[in-house]
Amino acid sequence: MEIKNPRSFNLYLGFISLCGVVLAGFGLTSFVDYPDKTIFLLLVVLAVVSQLVAATATSDKVMVYEVGTAVSMAAIPLYGPEAAALIGIASGLGVWILKLIKLSWKRNTLQVLGFNTGMFSVSIFIAGWVFVGLSNLFQANVILRNIIPWLAAALVNDQLNFWILSVLIRLQQGEAFKPIDHWRENRWASIINILVASIGGAIVAFAGFRYGPIGVATFFFPVILSSIAFGLYIRQMKAHMDNLEKIVAERTQALADLMKEKDAFLAVLTHDMKTPLTSINIVAGLLKERPDILLEKPHMADVLLRSQENLTEIVTNILDLEKMQQVGSVTLEKENVDLGLLVAHMVESTRPLAVEKNIELHFSPPMAPILLNLDRPKMERVFQNLISNAIKYTPKDGQICVEIEPDDQFVHIHVQDNGYGIPEEDLPYVFDRYRRVKKHKGLAAGTGLGLAIAKAYVEAHDGTISVQSKEKEGSKFTIKLPLTLL
Repeated sequence: MEIKNPRSFNLYLGFISLCGVVLAGFGLTSFVDYPDKTIFLLLVVLAVVSQLVAATATSDKVMVYEVGTAVSMAAIPLYGPEAAALIGIASGLGVWILKLIKLSWKRNTLQVLGFNTGMFSVSIFIAGWVFVGLSNLFQANVILRNIIPWLAAALVNDQLNFWILSVLIRLQQGEAFKPIDHWRENRWASIINILVASIGGAIVAFAGFRYGPIGVATFFFPVILSSIAFGLYIRQMKAHMDNLEKIVAERTQALADLMKEKDAFLAVLTHDMKTPLTSINIVAGLLKERPDILLEKPHMADVLLRSQENLTEIVTNILDLEKMQQVGSVTLEKENVDLGLLVAHMVESTRPLAVEKNIELHFSPPMAPILLNLDRPKMERVFQNLISNAIKYTPKDGQICVEIEPDDQFVHIHVQDNGYGIPEEDLPYVFDRYRRVKKHKGLAAGTGLGLAIAKAYVEAHDGTISVQSKEKEGSKFTIKLPLTLL
């Protein structure tokens, strides 16, 4: 990445790193005066280990949960701010080792080490003096002395860490990086860090005062275990959020696709409604000018009727879809129906359309009556849709066969034609709303709703609808209804 302010960036990086070196030297010179060096060395080891254990690494970045800060905080009442700074440097060393292991050596690796050690040591050193000052201020109040300094020092350390790093990133990325926005996004993490650092530091310091090195090692386990649990929780939450983002992206794409389909549907709807309306307008205009024209051209009445039927079908489909969307499911008003008579009636009602195209429309009724408890109007719409579709998409002089076949448990109603057929790539989508076979759009008017509505009505009767088709050979739609509907 290109550095936006290279000179300021390098000066700032060098300054923070130099502060770390100075504080390291200050801490090392004070080491000889520490009362119990064993505890101090144990804290250094724990700081490095905690950072290694409480870190989550991925292939491109390392995220560290500041458990090492709790160890540094524990050193403040035991040895003073300069000792805490030295342990802060050890924490920075732990992060650097982790980066080295996970991300391999890079040219800026030493710069990272220098900056991390400087940032950690400066933050905890200043936080240490805040702790000392507040401890002296609340010396007389035991409760406040054991609460306020720990929370305040943890807060100062966390915020200094954030802002020292933010300045560096700002110098590197320029105005593209917004520290305030980043701070707001990570407030929850700051609260966790402050609580871990203050409570964990207080526990480890208490253990050091009361029980010595064994107490520090023993009491440190709950802190490190909590950090591990927190790390695992963050990993799970990250995986969960990634999954949610994936779901949202898929839903967004699905919504975008649906909007495209609706736009396409409206375009088709406009075209399909305009065609019969234009025919009605032309014929009505001729009838107005010449009322006797029907004697010369009687087919004009058929044009009006076909146009009216097309408009009725379009409007009925839209109303049916609107009802399903409002209710959320299909409401049935059932009655006992002779299935054979119902299908026969729909065959005869659509026969004039077949006659116009010289299509042979055959019906094979069942050998005996089949009584089912159905919603008559809805099932009439289903069979009308299937038969009229077969007529629409079968060329002149074709054949259509409607057949009813019962067995022990189900009754099968087949509508088969030798028409244009459905391309294989379109078969999975023929029952989707707003979907029409692309190659069929110029063959007949339609909204892409009829089959979707038919499927919903059939499934509401605990049945199924399926299709078998081969392009240029024809299609076969099959409805299967349980005989237990009665």
